[in-house]
Amino acid sequence: SQSRSRRRQRGSDILIETEIEFSESAFGTKKEIEYSADISCEKCGGTGAATIEGIITCKECGGSGHIRVSRSTFLGSMVTTSVCGSCNGAGTIIKDPCPACSGRGFIKSKNKLIIDIPSGINNSDQLRVSRRGNSLGSDSIPGDLIITVYVKKHPSLMREGANVLSTVNISFAQAALG
Repeated sequence: SQSRSRRRQRGSDILIETEIEFSESAFGTKKEIEYSADISCEKCGGTGAATIEGIITCKECGGSGHIRVSRSTFLGSMVTTSVCGSCNGAGTIIKDPCPACSGRGFIKSKNKLIIDIPSGINNSDQLRVSRRGNSLGSDSIPGDLIITVYVKKHPSLMREGANVLSTVNISFAQAALG
């Protein structure tokens, strides 16, 4: 039996939106945001088991997470590999699940984060905060937090690329004399 190192799974990204004033987009700002994310369960360390003895090696695949099936055909022997149906590719089975996370290895958590919004940010620009997204429990890489920033319209100013434009009504005399 071959032993392969498993690739660490990555949690999903979280997409949220925030809105800032026009002046904040010009000069930059710090903004506190709140969001919900799945984080690794502290009670079981993200394993999903109440105790370390509660995790057993899958008997179906022998801990590899894959099943190899050999078939004889008129061309010779063909071997196919598929994900183990008993452990869903994990190689282990949790027989005694953690009561806090119900064996999932992660729990829902409300989080607060202060983000730096850079000056010159455009409407609908996105900021990415690495590893602040959802977790899948132990030995997983959390996803990213992706924040879409919307800039409120200003009553008298508008932005065109890197320029800020303003419309001012003046009389003919003011235009002629400067």
